[in-house]
Amino acid sequence: PPVLSLSVADVLVVDPGADVEIECRVDVGDPVPIVWWTHSPGPMPTNARTEGGKLWIREIGTPQAGYYNCSARNGVGNEAKKSVEIRVRGK
Repeated sequence: PPVLSLSVADVLVVDPGADVEIECRVDVGDPVPIVWWTHSPGPMPTNARTEGGKLWIREIGTPQAGYYNCSARNGVGNEAKKSVEIRVRGK
């Protein structure tokens, strides 16, 4: 089954207007798992882009704060999940 790790800590505090890049790495998984990102609460922001295990958020603002969840599944064992909470500093 998949095992994941993130390129950042569990909580990421950023300045408004900053660009954010997070990588969700598959450390173990055979066959190679499918990896995807979700946002909570609500849908993925329009200024966010994902490609495989990478997540980019351009010019982040308070509405994009929340939990970003990286999940992986390969049909073996349980789905793996790692989450990061992004907090945007107040002005």
